[in-house]
Amino acid sequence: MPNKDIAIVIPSLNEGDEIRRTVSSLLSSAERRDAVEVVVVDDASDKPVGEIKDALVIRNPCRYGPATSRDIGICHTTAPFILTVDAHVGFPEAGWLDFLLDELESHPDSVFCFSCIDLKNGKKMYGGTLDALKVAENIKAFKILEPRWNSTVDRSVTSSEVLCPMGGAYAFRKDWHRKIRSYRGIKGWCTSELVSLGLKSWLAGGDCRIIPSLEFKHLFRSKAPWGEERQAIRLRNKMWLSSGLVYPSPYSGLMSMCLGWDKEAIELVAGDLNEIVREREYNQAIAKRSFEEVCGRFGVELPTIQKVDRNGMEGTRG
Repeated sequence: MPNKDIAIVIPSLNEGDEIRRTVSSLLSSAERRDAVEVVVVDDASDKPVGEIKDALVIRNPCRYGPATSRDIGICHTTAPFILTVDAHVGFPEAGWLDFLLDELESHPDSVFCFSCIDLKNGKKMYGGTLDALKVAENIKAFKILEPRWNSTVDRSVTSSEVLCPMGGAYAFRKDWHRKIRSYRGIKGWCTSELVSLGLKSWLAGGDCRIIPSLEFKHLFRSKAPWGEERQAIRLRNKMWLSSGLVYPSPYSGLMSMCLGWDKEAIELVAGDLNEIVREREYNQAIAKRSFEEVCGRFGVELPTIQKVDRNGMEGTRG
């Protein structure tokens, strides 16, 4: 496949004709179709996706989840810029492609998201923020590294900063993705892939931005194609992030302590300890900002730490 300007990567699981409608919407709205390459990653659907006109289709040998499928798709691209979209996303009207490419050129160390329109109710949402460690009475109810929608945005600017990309469509320079290892280590279907993408960009000295004028339509369904979030996988992914990305912040130990009540999640993490250590070392080597600095930039509430010893957390007050 010859080099293109931008690659669109679409993970798909049991989407049926929806994936073809998404590709069709993409190609019909792109003002220069010859500038776009499309890669569809079939995550071992029960019925194989098969061929799609004007798209490269890759079928995973087993089910990896959307985060890993995005990474697999990106590895098969040739373009310098990447746009990953869910398989049930509608693209903006014609004219979005060159506008997005200009923004990607202007912000090489950024992750972009866009205005998101819920196709069911027309509600608009604008990227997200984070509940980093929200105290609750029951330790199992703690909101730890949870993305949360923004309901407003300054539409007078071309793009503005957000803490967490949300909305089912995310764009970045391929080299920046390679540096921050955007989705590395996230398993199954889980919103932790958004937290990983956002925090990694901010901590490495880049940023996340929303382009409010580009509106992507999203079909939010009551039942996701990858099934319900498994609690153990969800907690395991958060432990991966808290231990491999948030560290050396003292909040890393506090998060892990609060997450460590699920036996299956602990067993999953135990099997990944060597990978977590390597991830931690790499993220520290490229870090330009601290976790606390990023949270403070967006007014994210963190509990006050009273005392920390070499083994982790001894007390907090919030």
